[in-house]
Amino acid sequence: MITITRDQMLLFSKQARKRFEDRMVAHMQSKPGYGDSLPEPQLRERVVALIASAESYQIDDEDNVQYYIELFFDRSPEIFQDPEISAILKADNMSSSTKIAFLNDTLISNGIPDEQ
Repeated sequence: MITITRDQMLLFSKQARKRFEDRMVAHMQSKPGYGDSLPEPQLRERVVALIASAESYQIDDEDNVQYYIELFFDRSPEIFQDPEISAILKADNMSSSTKIAFLNDTLISNGIPDEQ
């Protein structure tokens, strides 16, 4: 039987997060009008901050975090100040996927346009 130590698990977790950050930076660089106009270090800094922000709202599934990041670039960052959006993000009784679904529905029903 193989035993994985706590330190090894932490290392695996850090490596997985770094790979996700790398994928998100590359993804945003590939989308015209998103992160392609920012220098890579600034884009990475913003992506890392958005991942942390998503986690603070218990949005932790990679697909949902990607949507959260895209939402920031896709629309004005001020939408996160909207009371309805803020309430969804802060809800403790919703899963990550439910929050994203409600965010999407709310943005569509409120007609909050893309910045693009």
